[in-house]
Amino acid sequence: MDPATAPSTLRLQRRVETIDMKHKQESEILSRLLEVASGEPYEITPEELTELRELEDDKRSSQRDREAQARLNEVKRQEKALLDQARGITDAV
Repeated sequence: MDPATAPSTLRLQRRVETIDMKHKQESEILSRLLEVASGEPYEITPEELTELRELEDDKRSSQRDREAQARLNEVKRQEKALLDQARGITDAV
């Protein structure tokens, strides 16, 4: 449905509110935003908190895996360089 031709009961009213954030605490800004937007604070559930912790654990595990893989790749690169150098020396003899 085209908003311009929608019945007046379905038309959205747009209004612009300005929130002064200069030199304000985060809590003050949030309170004002909730007031302007007619919102209410959201409390995280224990299940969501558990999921967030699991995601953080997964992120740390992935970082450790990347670092371990990078070290392994560096060792392989060094071994290959030594082998290439040794082959070059024996080919020259």
